[in-house]
Amino acid sequence: MIRHRLRGVIERFDADYGILDRFYSAPTSANRSGRMRQLYTDNLAVVAGLDFDKLNHDEQVDYVLFKNYLEHEVKEQARLDAQVEEMAPLMPFAIKINEMEDTRRRLDEIDQEKAAALLNKLAKQIADTQKSLESSSATKPNRTVANRAARTVGDLRSTLRRWYGYYNGYDPMFTWWCEAPYKATDEALAKYQTFITTKLVGIAPDDKTTIIGDPIGREALIDELKHEMIPYTPEELVQIANKEFEWCIVELKRRHARWALATTI
Repeated sequence: MIRHRLRGVIERFDADYGILDRFYSAPTSANRSGRMRQLYTDNLAVVAGLDFDKLNHDEQVDYVLFKNYLEHEVKEQARLDAQVEEMAPLMPFAIKINEMEDTRRRLDEIDQEKAAALLNKLAKQIADTQKSLESSSATKPNRTVANRAARTVGDLRSTLRRWYGYYNGYDPMFTWWCEAPYKATDEALAKYQTFITTKLVGIAPDDKTTIIGDPIGREALIDELKHEMIPYTPEELVQIANKEFEWCIVELKRRHARWALATTI
């Protein structure tokens, strides 16, 4: 029956998403992005093949909510991909770190000597990237993009730490070859993250109050409102907010006048 099929589609999606989310653990991995997009579009195709009119009321609600969720996630993944592409000049080493983690998750056999050489190459590439940006002639990135990149470099450190921790100790030859190169790469990432934060974003290491926004733009905001089923444009919401605020001011003045009168009696 269609109703059972819809339930099965949602349950299977939930299971598939969990598997992919755990397997592709590198947040900015192109493989993760591709598999997630495929998961969303495949399920949208399945949902489109269901006969909405043959579902009962509760199932029609599930149908609408599930379809709305999938359409939102397709757009959200595209937005995240665009952000990663925007940060790419600041993180030319990100692709390799993500590939290392994807390779580990596939349980591919590792060559310890080549892994050490790759880590040494990464450490140099990270340092060279920082030196290039330190140059007075270098084009400075947008502050918002730089702030996002600083957070992403932190994610890449975590990804590399997982990769190293998986082999370290368990494989003595890996530890022998890779311990020093890994530490050098991790230190280079930490230093580079600090450089981006302090020099490109302009936030001091001990600054806990400055907030750097990351605007998503009007089109994405409209998509978010549609996803939340809010039938207003951003401009209409601002207009409503201003109207309500004006009402609050009027009421505040009215109450204040009443209180002032009460104190004189």
